[in-house]
Amino acid sequence: MLLLSLLQVHGVSGEVYNIVSDVDLQYNSRFVFLDRGACPVVNGVRQKGCYSHPGSYLGELGLKTSAGDHIHVVSGQANYGFVAVTVNGRAVQVGSTVLLAEGLGSISRNSTHLASVQIGDWEFEFENSDMFINQKVRVADVDKLRSHGMLGQTWRKTTYPNAIRHIQGQSTRSEPARSQLSNDHMPPLAAPAHLALL
Repeated sequence: MLLLSLLQVHGVSGEVYNIVSDVDLQYNSRFVFLDRGACPVVNGVRQKGCYSHPGSYLGELGLKTSAGDHIHVVSGQANYGFVAVTVNGRAVQVGSTVLLAEGLGSISRNSTHLASVQIGDWEFEFENSDMFINQKVRVADVDKLRSHGMLGQTWRKTTYPNAIRHIQGQSTRSEPARSQLSNDHMPPLAAPAHLALL
C-alpha cells in the first residue's frame, strides 16, 4: 500500500522537532522562520515548491538509521541549492548515490536542489527552495508502520483512545492529562552527533 498526503508542517524557529521515528529511522528537523524567499530556477525550469508566505519551514534535516548512518541536509539559497548533503560527514556529490549500511536504503544527490532518501519503508524527496526544504514522502507499506513523530504518527493506523474533545477553541478533559497517560506513544530519541536536535 502506498499512502500519499499533502501536509504543511510548521514549528518554532530555531527549535528541533521529531518528524519521524520508526524502527530503522530517526528523522528530526530544525525549523527556520522566513519572511521572504525567491523561487529556484533549475536547468531553466521554475520549481513548484516556492516560498509562499511568512512562516517557519524545514531548514536543516538530520536522519539516523538503526545501523548508525547519519544523513545531514542543510538548505541553501534559491540560486545555489543545498549547502550540504552528507552521509557520515562525507559530502554526497551531485549525480551520485550512497548505499546505507546493512542494506537499509540509499541517498541520491539528484541535482543541486534535489536529494532522494530511502530508509526502510520510507522514501523522501527533499527539494531545496530558498533557505528551506520541501519534502515529498512515500511509505511503501503503511500497514507495517510503527512510527512516531510529527509525520510518523500522522501516517500510523494505530490510534490511542482518549476522551479529549475540542469544541470551538476549548478543550474538555474527562481523563488524566496527557503526561499522566501511558507513554507507549512516545518514541525514545537517539541523538546523531552532527545535530543536537536528535
